[in-house]
Amino acid sequence: MSLTNAAGVVGAPGITPGDGISFMKYDHLIQSMEKDAGEKIQAILQRADKEGKGEWDLAHEQAENYRAQLLNGTRTQIELEKTKQIYQVREELRVQRVKEQEESIEEVFAEAERHLASIRAGPSYESSFSTLLSEVLEEMVDRETELHVDPRDEDLCRRLLQKTGRQCVIIPDITSAGGVSGSSPDGRLVVRNTMEDRLVRARSSMKATVFTLLNRDPDVR
Repeated sequence: MSLTNAAGVVGAPGITPGDGISFMKYDHLIQSMEKDAGEKIQAILQRADKEGKGEWDLAHEQAENYRAQLLNGTRTQIELEKTKQIYQVREELRVQRVKEQEESIEEVFAEAERHLASIRAGPSYESSFSTLLSEVLEEMVDRETELHVDPRDEDLCRRLLQKTGRQCVIIPDITSAGGVSGSSPDGRLVVRNTMEDRLVRARSSMKATVFTLLNRDPDVR
């Protein structure tokens, strides 16, 4: 409830000029309270600003960390893709080189096969046949042996066999460009040593060698 004096001045309830408190002092008290409140508000605002800055810094740091993770992940992905492409290129190159080498080998042996037809008429054929015959006899050791030859080599085989002192049955039952095969009478053991057989083994051996060398080549692995 407000009080009004004769001069029409409004005072606080229960306070009159006669109470010994001047209105100037009352106004000063209000100003002091307003100042204290303002300082407290400012402190609160500063603290809020500081805390907000800390939250901003934390958010910024997290964003930078996330960005760094993305960049690292991207670099890793790029490196993996690069490694994959390098491997694919090297593998394609290796396959291509294997194919080229196989084609070269086939050309060489195709040419050799074309010359087989005339090898029997060559001056060194008897020596070659003697070597092939000796290899068969060594494989058969002391077993009873049947020698299989082309009819055109029957006489040559008989003559060369006589020089070895071995007793074998000669059977002219194969068609070959040259050479000889041996077997036990029951056919359970067979040693193939014709020119064609040697060519097949040489081709397989050469292919295996080329494949091994190409796989060891650091430029195509």
